Amino acid sequence: MWKFPKEKYKNFLIKDGLGERAAGDYVSRCLRVERDLKVNLEKETENFLSYVLLIRLIRAKYKQEYETGFKALRVAAQLVSAVRRFAEFRWGKRVIDHYPRAHGGKIEKLRLASTSKKS
Repeated sequence: MWKFPKEKYKNFLIKDGLGERAAGDYVSRCLRVERDLKVNLEKETENFLSYVLLIRLIRAKYKQEYETGFKALRVAAQLVSAVRRFAEFRWGKRVIDHYPRAHGGKIEKLRLASTSKKS
């Protein structure tokens, strides 16, 4: 039976530069995803297709749960970020380099567009 590796994941995040509290938040978010969606993160992150489907499921669930789109986006982005970091922990950075990020690159595109207008 699958048991989420809380301490190993938390230690990985701390070694990677996160503070203890932030690392604990990431662990809690992963446990929340497993509990709320009744999934096994190890299986759901082992390949690109299952990861993308999980991300869509997270976004859909929290879009329904929250009244405002912004709050749903923020919560979903936090959960997706934690899940992506878990995938990095479990499968390695090289494997997940092509996995979508929390905002799907939209934030970076908006930032680049705003800085190019100022020039």
